[in-house]
Amino acid sequence: MHKGVALTVRKVRVATVSFRTKGEPGARLAEALKYVDEAGRFSPDIIVLPETAINDRFSPQPMDGPIVRAMSERALSFGCYLICPFLLRDEDGTLRNIAALIDPNGKVVGQYRKMFPTIREMKDGVVPGDSAPTFQTPFGRIGMAICFDLNFEQVIKELAAGGAEVVFFVSAYEGGRQLERWALDYSVFIVLAHKGGRGCFIDPSGYVLQRGDPYYQPVVVRDLNLNRKILHIDDNWRKMKDVFAKYGDALHADVYTPEGIFALESREPGLLVEDVMREFGLISFHEYLRQTESLRGSLLTRRGST
Repeated sequence: MHKGVALTVRKVRVATVSFRTKGEPGARLAEALKYVDEAGRFSPDIIVLPETAINDRFSPQPMDGPIVRAMSERALSFGCYLICPFLLRDEDGTLRNIAALIDPNGKVVGQYRKMFPTIREMKDGVVPGDSAPTFQTPFGRIGMAICFDLNFEQVIKELAAGGAEVVFFVSAYEGGRQLERWALDYSVFIVLAHKGGRGCFIDPSGYVLQRGDPYYQPVVVRDLNLNRKILHIDDNWRKMKDVFAKYGDALHADVYTPEGIFALESREPGLLVEDVMREFGLISFHEYLRQTESLRGSLLTRRGST
Protein backbone atom coordinates (compact mmCIF):
# COMPACT_ATOMS: atom_id res chain seq x y z
CA MET A 1 0.00 0.00 0.00
CA HIS A 2 1.62 3.21 -1.11
CA LYS A 3 1.44 6.16 1.21
CA GLY A 4 -1.79 8.13 1.13
CA VAL A 5 -4.02 5.28 -0.09
CA ALA A 6 -7.42 5.23 1.59
CA LEU A 7 -7.82 2.98 4.61
CA THR A 8 -10.68 1.14 2.88
CA VAL A 9 -8.20 -0.43 0.46
CA ARG A 10 -6.95 -2.37 3.51
CA LYS A 11 -3.72 -3.53 1.94
CA VAL A 12 -0.32 -3.51 3.56
CA ARG A 13 3.08 -4.22 2.05
CA VAL A 14 5.16 -6.16 4.56
CA ALA A 15 8.87 -6.90 4.40
CA THR A 16 10.03 -9.66 6.72
CA VAL A 17 13.79 -9.81 7.23
CA SER A 18 15.20 -13.13 8.45
CA PHE A 19 18.89 -13.70 9.08
CA ARG A 20 21.45 -15.05 11.51
CA THR A 21 24.36 -12.86 12.54
CA LYS A 22 27.56 -13.45 14.49
CA GLY A 23 30.09 -11.29 16.26
CA GLU A 24 29.83 -8.24 18.45
CA PRO A 25 26.72 -6.02 18.41
CA GLY A 26 28.27 -3.37 16.13
CA ALA A 27 28.97 -5.90 13.39
CA ARG A 28 25.59 -7.54 13.84
CA LEU A 29 23.86 -4.16 13.59
CA ALA A 30 25.72 -3.41 10.35
CA GLU A 31 24.59 -6.74 8.94
CA ALA A 32 21.00 -6.09 9.98
CA LEU A 33 21.03 -2.65 8.36
CA LYS A 34 22.20 -4.20 5.11
CA TYR A 35 19.06 -6.35 5.03
CA VAL A 36 16.84 -3.46 6.11
CA ASP A 37 18.20 -1.39 3.22
CA GLU A 38 17.39 -4.24 0.86
CA ALA A 39 13.83 -4.39 2.21
CA GLY A 40 13.47 -0.61 1.92
CA ARG A 41 13.91 -0.75 -1.86
CA PHE A 42 10.45 -2.34 -2.13
CA SER A 43 8.62 0.62 -0.53
CA PRO A 44 7.14 -1.40 2.36
CA ASP A 45 4.61 -0.13 4.85
CA ILE A 46 6.37 -2.07 7.59
CA ILE A 47 9.64 -3.96 8.02
CA VAL A 48 10.10 -6.62 10.72
CA LEU A 49 13.34 -8.16 12.02
CA PRO A 50 13.92 -11.36 14.05
CA GLU A 51 14.50 -11.87 17.75
CA THR A 52 18.05 -11.43 19.20
CA ALA A 53 19.67 -11.07 15.77
CA ILE A 54 21.40 -7.81 16.72
CA ASN A 55 22.19 -8.21 20.41
CA ASP A 56 21.47 -10.62 23.24
CA ARG A 57 21.11 -10.65 27.01
CA PHE A 58 24.89 -10.36 27.40
CA SER A 59 24.98 -7.06 25.48
CA PRO A 60 21.74 -5.19 26.30
CA GLN A 61 21.20 -1.60 25.19
CA PRO A 62 18.96 1.25 26.35
CA MET A 63 16.01 2.44 24.31
CA ASP A 64 18.05 5.39 23.04
CA GLY A 65 21.07 3.21 22.22
CA PRO A 66 22.77 2.57 18.84
CA ILE A 67 20.31 -0.12 17.74
CA VAL A 68 17.15 1.95 18.09
CA ARG A 69 18.84 5.09 16.77
CA ALA A 70 19.99 3.30 13.62
CA MET A 71 16.63 1.64 13.02
CA SER A 72 14.78 4.90 13.66
CA GLU A 73 16.88 6.55 10.98
CA ARG A 74 15.95 3.80 8.53
CA ALA A 75 12.25 4.03 9.36
CA LEU A 76 12.36 7.78 8.76
CA SER A 77 14.37 7.36 5.56
CA PHE A 78 11.99 4.78 4.08
CA GLY A 79 8.85 6.38 5.49
CA CYS A 80 7.63 3.11 6.99
CA TYR A 81 7.02 1.37 10.29
CA LEU A 82 9.74 -0.90 11.58
CA ILE A 83 9.67 -3.61 14.25
CA CYS A 84 13.04 -3.90 15.95
CA PRO A 85 13.54 -6.72 18.47
CA PHE A 86 16.46 -6.38 20.87
CA LEU A 87 17.54 -6.93 24.45
CA LEU A 88 16.72 -3.80 26.43
CA ARG A 89 18.35 -2.56 29.62
CA ASP A 90 15.54 -0.41 30.97
CA GLU A 91 16.05 2.85 32.86
CA ASP A 92 15.59 1.03 36.17
CA GLY A 93 18.15 -1.61 35.18
CA THR A 94 15.56 -4.25 34.26
CA LEU A 95 16.55 -6.62 31.44
CA ARG A 96 13.82 -7.17 28.86
CA ASN A 97 13.46 -9.09 25.62
CA ILE A 98 11.37 -6.66 23.58
CA ALA A 99 10.16 -5.73 20.12
CA ALA A 100 10.04 -1.95 19.61
CA LEU A 101 7.58 -0.45 17.13
CA ILE A 102 9.07 2.55 15.31
CA ASP A 103 6.83 4.77 13.19
CA PRO A 104 7.60 6.46 9.83
CA ASN A 105 8.76 9.57 11.71
CA GLY A 106 11.46 7.54 13.41
CA LYS A 107 9.71 7.58 16.80
CA VAL A 108 9.27 4.58 19.08
CA VAL A 109 5.48 4.43 19.46
CA GLY A 110 5.15 1.13 21.28
CA GLN A 111 6.87 -1.95 22.56
CA TYR A 112 6.02 -5.52 23.32
CA ARG A 113 7.82 -7.20 26.21
CA LYS A 114 8.16 -10.96 25.80
CA MET A 115 5.59 -12.45 28.13
CA PHE A 116 7.08 -15.92 28.30
CA PRO A 117 10.89 -15.93 28.23
CA THR A 118 12.46 -19.37 28.44
CA ILE A 119 13.63 -20.70 31.78
CA ARG A 120 17.22 -20.04 30.73
CA GLU A 121 16.40 -16.42 29.86
CA MET A 122 14.72 -15.79 33.16
CA LYS A 123 17.56 -17.39 35.11
CA ASP A 124 19.90 -15.05 33.22
CA GLY A 125 17.89 -12.05 34.38
CA VAL A 126 15.28 -11.42 31.67
CA VAL A 127 12.08 -10.15 33.29
CA PRO A 128 8.79 -11.26 31.66
CA GLY A 129 6.25 -8.82 30.29
CA ASP A 130 2.70 -8.86 31.64
CA SER A 131 0.54 -8.02 28.61
CA ALA A 132 0.23 -8.31 24.84
CA PRO A 133 -0.79 -4.86 23.56
CA THR A 134 -1.99 -4.06 20.06
CA PHE A 135 -1.20 -0.92 18.08
CA GLN A 136 -3.24 1.02 15.54
CA THR A 137 -1.51 1.92 12.28
CA PRO A 138 -2.89 3.54 9.13
CA PHE A 139 -3.21 0.10 7.52
CA GLY A 140 -4.71 -1.81 10.45
CA ARG A 141 -4.24 -2.99 14.02
CA ILE A 142 -1.14 -5.06 14.70
CA GLY A 143 0.43 -7.01 17.53
CA MET A 144 3.69 -8.78 18.27
CA ALA A 145 4.86 -12.00 19.91
CA ILE A 146 8.34 -13.34 20.56
CA CYS A 147 9.60 -16.91 20.14
CA PHE A 148 8.71 -19.04 23.20
CA ASP A 149 5.45 -17.06 23.55
CA LEU A 150 4.07 -19.34 20.85
CA ASN A 151 3.62 -22.12 23.40
CA PHE A 152 1.20 -20.08 25.52
CA GLU A 153 -2.29 -19.36 24.24
CA GLN A 154 -2.67 -16.41 26.60
CA VAL A 155 -0.57 -14.30 24.22
CA ILE A 156 -2.62 -14.84 21.06
CA LYS A 157 -5.87 -14.60 23.04
CA GLU A 158 -4.89 -11.14 24.27
CA LEU A 159 -3.77 -10.06 20.80
CA ALA A 160 -7.01 -11.25 19.21
CA ALA A 161 -9.09 -9.62 21.96
CA GLY A 162 -7.20 -6.39 21.27
CA GLY A 163 -8.27 -6.52 17.62
CA ALA A 164 -4.96 -7.56 16.04
CA GLU A 165 -5.31 -8.25 12.32
CA VAL A 166 -1.63 -9.01 11.75
CA VAL A 167 0.60 -10.63 14.36
CA PHE A 168 4.33 -10.20 13.82
CA PHE A 169 6.12 -13.20 15.29
CA VAL A 170 9.83 -12.49 15.80
CA SER A 171 11.67 -15.62 16.72
CA ALA A 172 14.75 -17.81 16.95
CA TYR A 173 12.70 -20.81 15.80
CA GLU A 174 10.25 -21.23 12.94
CA GLY A 175 7.11 -22.17 14.83
CA GLY A 176 5.79 -24.46 12.10
CA ARG A 177 2.31 -25.84 12.65
CA GLN A 178 1.96 -23.89 15.89
CA LEU A 179 1.91 -20.66 13.87
CA GLU A 180 -0.60 -22.07 11.41
CA ARG A 181 -2.82 -23.00 14.36
CA TRP A 182 -2.67 -19.46 15.76
CA ALA A 183 -3.64 -18.03 12.38
CA LEU A 184 -6.56 -20.44 11.88
CA ASP A 185 -7.91 -20.38 15.42
CA TYR A 186 -7.82 -16.59 15.73
CA SER A 187 -8.29 -15.48 12.08
CA VAL A 188 -5.15 -13.34 11.94
CA PHE A 189 -2.35 -12.95 9.45
CA ILE A 190 0.95 -14.16 10.89
CA VAL A 191 4.26 -12.75 9.68
CA LEU A 192 7.36 -14.60 10.82
CA ALA A 193 10.80 -12.98 11.03
CA HIS A 194 13.14 -15.88 11.78
CA LYS A 195 16.65 -15.67 13.17
CA GLY A 196 17.60 -18.72 11.09
CA GLY A 197 16.63 -17.05 7.82
CA ARG A 198 13.27 -18.63 6.97
CA GLY A 199 10.59 -15.97 7.21
CA CYS A 200 7.03 -16.68 6.14
CA PHE A 201 3.52 -15.32 5.70
CA ILE A 202 0.46 -17.23 6.93
CA ASP A 203 -3.12 -16.43 5.93
CA PRO A 204 -5.95 -16.27 8.51
CA SER A 205 -7.14 -19.57 7.02
CA GLY A 206 -4.01 -21.16 8.46
CA TYR A 207 -2.37 -21.71 5.07
CA VAL A 208 1.19 -20.62 4.35
CA LEU A 209 1.24 -17.99 1.61
CA GLN A 210 5.00 -17.78 1.15
CA ARG A 211 8.25 -18.91 2.74
CA GLY A 212 11.66 -17.31 2.50
CA ASP A 213 15.02 -19.01 2.31
CA PRO A 214 18.24 -18.17 4.19
CA TYR A 215 20.29 -18.32 0.99
CA TYR A 216 17.95 -17.20 -1.78
CA GLN A 217 15.42 -15.00 -0.03
CA PRO A 218 16.25 -13.73 3.46
CA VAL A 219 14.09 -10.68 2.69
CA VAL A 220 10.53 -11.54 1.68
CA VAL A 221 8.10 -8.81 0.63
CA ARG A 222 4.38 -9.43 0.20
CA ASP A 223 1.20 -7.40 -0.04
CA LEU A 224 -1.49 -8.55 2.41
CA ASN A 225 -5.14 -7.74 1.84
CA LEU A 226 -6.63 -7.11 5.28
CA ASN A 227 -10.07 -6.72 3.70
CA ARG A 228 -10.43 -10.51 3.99
CA LYS A 229 -12.63 -12.43 6.39
CA ILE A 230 -12.94 -16.10 7.34
CA LEU A 231 -16.44 -17.61 7.33
CA HIS A 232 -17.78 -21.08 8.04
CA ILE A 233 -19.39 -22.80 5.06
CA ASP A 234 -22.58 -23.70 6.98
CA ASP A 235 -25.47 -21.33 6.15
CA ASN A 236 -23.10 -18.81 4.56
CA TRP A 237 -22.15 -20.52 1.32
CA ARG A 238 -25.72 -20.93 0.04
CA LYS A 239 -25.92 -17.11 -0.07
CA MET A 240 -22.76 -16.66 -2.10
CA LYS A 241 -24.47 -17.08 -5.46
CA ASP A 242 -26.44 -13.91 -4.77
CA VAL A 243 -23.33 -12.15 -3.43
CA PHE A 244 -21.37 -12.81 -6.61
CA ALA A 245 -24.38 -11.98 -8.79
CA LYS A 246 -24.26 -8.45 -7.37
CA TYR A 247 -20.53 -7.85 -6.89
CA GLY A 248 -18.87 -10.13 -9.44
CA ASP A 249 -15.08 -9.98 -9.50
CA ALA A 250 -14.98 -7.21 -6.92
CA LEU A 251 -15.00 -10.09 -4.46
CA HIS A 252 -12.96 -13.29 -4.34
CA ALA A 253 -13.49 -16.46 -2.32
CA ASP A 254 -11.04 -19.21 -1.37
CA VAL A 255 -12.78 -22.37 -0.16
CA TYR A 256 -10.94 -24.63 2.30
CA THR A 257 -13.08 -27.75 2.28
CA PRO A 258 -11.08 -29.82 4.81
CA GLU A 259 -11.64 -27.14 7.47
CA GLY A 260 -15.19 -26.30 6.40
CA ILE A 261 -14.36 -22.61 5.96
CA PHE A 262 -13.86 -20.06 3.23
CA ALA A 263 -12.14 -16.70 2.95
CA LEU A 264 -14.01 -13.79 1.40
CA GLU A 265 -11.83 -10.98 0.11
CA SER A 266 -12.60 -7.59 -1.44
CA ARG A 267 -10.53 -6.52 -4.41
CA GLU A 268 -12.21 -3.18 -4.93
CA PRO A 269 -11.18 -0.03 -3.05
CA GLY A 270 -13.99 1.18 -0.84
CA LEU A 271 -15.87 -2.11 -0.78
CA LEU A 272 -15.56 -3.57 2.71
CA VAL A 273 -16.18 -7.26 3.28
CA GLU A 274 -17.90 -6.37 6.59
CA ASP A 275 -20.47 -4.31 4.65
CA VAL A 276 -21.15 -7.18 2.25
CA MET A 277 -21.55 -9.56 5.17
CA ARG A 278 -24.11 -7.30 6.83
CA GLU A 279 -25.99 -6.85 3.55
CA PHE A 280 -26.38 -10.58 2.94
CA GLY A 281 -26.57 -11.78 6.54
CA LEU A 282 -23.23 -13.56 6.48
CA ILE A 283 -21.47 -14.22 9.76
CA SER A 284 -17.80 -14.75 10.52
CA PHE A 285 -16.34 -18.12 11.48
CA HIS A 286 -15.84 -17.04 15.07
CA GLU A 287 -19.29 -15.48 15.36
CA TYR A 288 -20.74 -18.77 14.12
CA LEU A 289 -18.83 -20.62 16.85
CA ARG A 290 -20.05 -18.13 19.49
CA GLN A 291 -23.66 -18.59 18.36
CA THR A 292 -23.22 -22.37 18.48
CA GLU A 293 -21.90 -22.18 22.05
CA SER A 294 -24.73 -19.86 23.07
CA LEU A 295 -27.45 -22.09 21.63
CA ARG A 296 -25.86 -25.19 23.15
CA GLY A 297 -25.71 -23.50 26.55
CA SER A 298 -29.32 -22.41 26.43
CA LEU A 299 -30.48 -25.90 25.45
CA LEU A 300 -28.49 -27.48 28.26
CA THR A 301 -29.86 -24.95 30.76
CA ARG A 302 -33.42 -25.55 29.59
CA ARG A 303 -32.95 -29.30 29.71
CA GLY A 304 -31.52 -29.06 33.23
CA SER A 305 -34.55 -27.12 34.44
CA THR A 306 -37.01 -29.76 33.30
